[in-house]
Amino acid sequence: MRTEDEKFNALLGRLRRGRGTDADYELLLTRVVGGGEVESLNTIDWKQAPMLVFGNELRTQLNNLAATSRSLEINEAVVICPSVDTIKSNLIDSPILHKFVQALPDNKPGDLPSILPLVKGMPVLLTDNIATELGLSNGSSGTFHSLVYTEPRDGEDKTINERQPSSSVDPAQAELFPPSNTVTLKYHSEISICSN
Repeated sequence: MRTEDEKFNALLGRLRRGRGTDADYELLLTRVVGGGEVESLNTIDWKQAPMLVFGNELRTQLNNLAATSRSLEINEAVVICPSVDTIKSNLIDSPILHKFVQALPDNKPGDLPSILPLVKGMPVLLTDNIATELGLSNGSSGTFHSLVYTEPRDGEDKTINERQPSSSVDPAQAELFPPSNTVTLKYHSEISICSN
């Protein structure tokens, strides 16, 4: 979604370059909800509101919290999608190097987190052109419904770690994805892991 407010658009441009002004600050204050106007941040409007954050680490923490909260709300598992890391278009095959890359902060490996938590019904934003003719392009938003696995190639690990937050734990106190158990699946050409 593009803003049509020219003053606010100019403000965003200055903030991107790190050149915010006092006037920008005053303009931002006009967009702050305050004075007891908000009774709860747990309403649908606030849950779906976009959040602007300064750094990738905060973005990742907010996304993880939202995924955990949504998981507890609908009593469905969080699907963990680990990144597939490459160096110069070659897959990383060294376990030591893979662990090193996974431990890097989000702003290092292409500004993307090492794991992506997904929960049925959560909003998603595409960061690449996938199929522009179908409208699946950079900046498109949508809703995650299910994940389809394809049959693994010869030699690929067929074990999937199933992780889900405990529903008896307060989400504010819960670890993001405490391990529950490991399952081995027999792969078919397509497996939907979220029921419709």
